[in-house]
Amino acid sequence: MTSKKTYAIILTALISLSLVSPVYAQETNKISSITSASNTTTVSAISESNSKISKDEAKVIAKKILKDYFEFSIDDTKYQTNVNFTPDYQFGTNSKNYSWQINWNSHDQEKDVSVNVSVDAISGKVTNVDIMTSLRGQSPGIATLTEDQAKEVAVKFLNKINPQEFSQCKLIKNDSMSYGWKGDPTSYNFNYCRIVNSIPFSGNFLNVTVDSITGKIRSYGFRWSDYQLPSQDGVISQEKADQIFKDNLNLDLKYVPYRDEYGYDTKTKTTKVAYMPDMSSGVNIDAKEGKALDYNNTSPLDKKVTDLDENQKKSFIGSYKPVQKLDKELTSNAAETIMKSLIKEIYGDGYDIQATSYQDNNGIYGSVLACWSSHFTKKGANNDFADQGQITIDSSTGQLVSINRFNPVDKFGSNNDSSKPKITWEQAYSKSIDIVKKYFPDKVKDIDTKQTYIQRTEYYNNVPQFDRLYGFNFNRLVNGLSYQDDSISVNFNSSTGEIANIDSRWTQDLNAPSANGVISKSDAQNIFFNTYKPQLQYTLFNASKDPKNSELGVKLVYSVLDGLQYRQLNGIDAFKGKFIDYNGQEIDNNFEAFKSKIKGSPVEKELSILASLGIIDTKDFDLNKQITRADLVKILVNAKGYRPYMLEKSPDLKINYSGSKNDETYKYLQMAVSYGMLDNSGDFNANEKVTREEAIKALVKLLGYDKLAQSKGIFTLSYSDASDITPANTGYVAISKGLGLTNDTDNKFRPKNQITISDLAVNVYRALNSLRSNGY
Repeated sequence: MTSKKTYAIILTALISLSLVSPVYAQETNKISSITSASNTTTVSAISESNSKISKDEAKVIAKKILKDYFEFSIDDTKYQTNVNFTPDYQFGTNSKNYSWQINWNSHDQEKDVSVNVSVDAISGKVTNVDIMTSLRGQSPGIATLTEDQAKEVAVKFLNKINPQEFSQCKLIKNDSMSYGWKGDPTSYNFNYCRIVNSIPFSGNFLNVTVDSITGKIRSYGFRWSDYQLPSQDGVISQEKADQIFKDNLNLDLKYVPYRDEYGYDTKTKTTKVAYMPDMSSGVNIDAKEGKALDYNNTSPLDKKVTDLDENQKKSFIGSYKPVQKLDKELTSNAAETIMKSLIKEIYGDGYDIQATSYQDNNGIYGSVLACWSSHFTKKGANNDFADQGQITIDSSTGQLVSINRFNPVDKFGSNNDSSKPKITWEQAYSKSIDIVKKYFPDKVKDIDTKQTYIQRTEYYNNVPQFDRLYGFNFNRLVNGLSYQDDSISVNFNSSTGEIANIDSRWTQDLNAPSANGVISKSDAQNIFFNTYKPQLQYTLFNASKDPKNSELGVKLVYSVLDGLQYRQLNGIDAFKGKFIDYNGQEIDNNFEAFKSKIKGSPVEKELSILASLGIIDTKDFDLNKQITRADLVKILVNAKGYRPYMLEKSPDLKINYSGSKNDETYKYLQMAVSYGMLDNSGDFNANEKVTREEAIKALVKLLGYDKLAQSKGIFTLSYSDASDITPANTGYVAISKGLGLTNDTDNKFRPKNQITISDLAVNVYRALNSLRSNGY
């Protein structure tokens, strides 16, 4: 009998793919019997002693919410309780609003439970609830709800807890998250944005996370307020807004990293040519003034762009000097000598080297480097507030890779005149250019020297405050195009004029295709703005110029955020004209079409859940497609968990397979062999159709019952066509029947019938579901 560990591995592979969708917003709920109906949004700074809601009252409110709406009762004798009185940072870093943050924790041999509830300290409204339960030593299982079923749960819950507010909301789909490994396979998250005068108000929303396995509400958030909303008088037209966005939100042709989901290579980086949105000009346009806004939505964007002139550029490139590799790698003592010299050049005398370490194949800096690193501290320092830092050099050349100095003691103290920086941005830019020439002369031919500076002016006591850090990020140029993952960055402390840090990320072996034949920028813009359409939206902004006394207001903007507070804008493959994700992979927009194809199917639920987990492919989906051997291997490997890093040390296939080592099927075959699903021998015809008994055999092997299935004389089958089953497969079919994996009709198994994707989906889903049912 297979161990629990074997079973756990299967679903752990799925659960480990979880990317939990956090509820970033704190939100609210109404308990009229306990709290005031008022919804104060701006109050004087308060302390715990004069909070309108006491700690004990907050706990009573939280417990009532949990019992009435989450069917969750708190017994204080069984939980550890922690209560904190904290600012509500939803209103800014200098928030005047405070919340009671209540946490209950329980740990025993069976499960761990953590419950977090936020209660507004003035209104007594519950603004956030999170309930997390994990079973010790057990995988939670596969989803029992489809996304549509989970949505029904969310709608029912919100209609109960916030009926009035929910009636004013619409569901916002965050298209930056696609299905498969990018989602959380154990939950579904739903964001509902408030609509006022047919306009989304991104600052007011409801958020619910539904557990896909239990069907319970895992988290809840609510943000609602009664701000004075601006009128729509004087708003610019949609046509004008569209044009402003096209003029301001630039698409830059550049190289982007391409991370192949079917491969894992730490040495050579593959790239794609893509049109990527430059969001330095912001994503919001003031709907009345028609000007791009800064990231606080407070003021028109104050942007400076600078670059070297023609003569300066010649001098910069003329400073090129190749870096020579040493005859042998640096020893620890030799490395420390070089690092001491660099620290003295950059930060001056008086630093001691400490804790030197060697890192082989360090990929942090954009390439697989062997590095020496050291911590350094100002002499005489004896506490954690010392002037200290970290330095890293290349062990094969001695070249600087990174140096950072940090001092917890704020140099912007009251004795400093914070309205007068000791260095201007332009002066810092010139110094940064000199630093690149001095420490990275081998890279000057491939550096984009153009820099953009966005001034964000804040005030304190009506005195404008300068930026505390001037940052410069010099991107790498490849074939004249920027490669966004490689750069040399230099930061200056504007108050002291000193270097804060220098960092180099530079890939040694970069595979960059030619950019000849790409689509035009205008075509890319048409594709981009056909998806990201600016729309009128209410948004919150800080109406106060004093950063220590923030006061929120509401502004009308045109935005491409579509009612969301955060939204990732995807780039476009410059050859195909298709949107790509963070990994450079073409975004799968097939899910809605897939859902239409399976609507009403007897196996709609199983297909929907497996597709949402990335186990089956939604592209060109056909309910009656007959499964090939390549399809079967891919689906079963996906069910167990595709881990490309495992391929790095996998042996070559001994299977007779006609495809290339670089193709998708070859990599899946390697993974199947690694998992023990497939023997590394014999012939493999990728296009051969698979029978029902062959598919069941492979699935039972996946579950770890292979040895048991091969036992002789212990299995009997009651199928009327049992004699048609290959004798060697009798045990596999019997185990599948015992686990209820198959969808049998008329007491027939039909072993020689070719299996379809619909039948296989049921088998795979039931196999994964049975693990939870059996307590594994």
